[in-house]
Amino acid sequence: MDENKEKNNDNHIKVFLRLKPKEKSIQKNNEDNDIDCLKISTDNKSINLCLSKGKESQFIFDKIFDRIENQKNIFNEVALPLCSYVLDGYNSTFVLYGKKSTGKTYTLLGKSIQEIQKEFQENGNHEENNYYNEYLNNKGILVNCLEYIFNNIFLDSKYNHFHFLANLYLMLQKRQCNQRSVVS
Repeated sequence: MDENKEKNNDNHIKVFLRLKPKEKSIQKNNEDNDIDCLKISTDNKSINLCLSKGKESQFIFDKIFDRIENQKNIFNEVALPLCSYVLDGYNSTFVLYGKKSTGKTYTLLGKSIQEIQKEFQENGNHEENNYYNEYLNNKGILVNCLEYIFNNIFLDSKYNHFHFLANLYLMLQKRQCNQRSVVS
């Protein structure tokens, strides 16, 4: 690993919080009633939640992403450093955790082009360039990670060993698939 990365990396588990935007139907019926119940610090590192009987509980994070944070910024802060460590030969992991319907899949994968086309058609917008631009802005962490890693493997000469291994792996997979189809 680079000395600079070693110096900047404090090697602890980082914990981030992403607030999910409210559903449009809830926004109409419940105009910001939760503002008093949810207080985010000005440095975006801690959150206070209202509990029963006027008590509050504080939770501290490395960073809190608000409801309007875009996917690319989240990737840049959360996963990009991990992708760089992977390319340098180190193991990295990120985990998404939360209740059902809290946005884990959206954060991981983003919106599909079909979802975006449907939204555009519902709003009366049928321009294909807009679909694609919207898709590019809504790619999830996993999609951005794969794109970053493969772009570096194939475009940066210092990762030639990865390029060779990736091609070898793809050749072996193709050979295995061909063998399966002959046997079947």
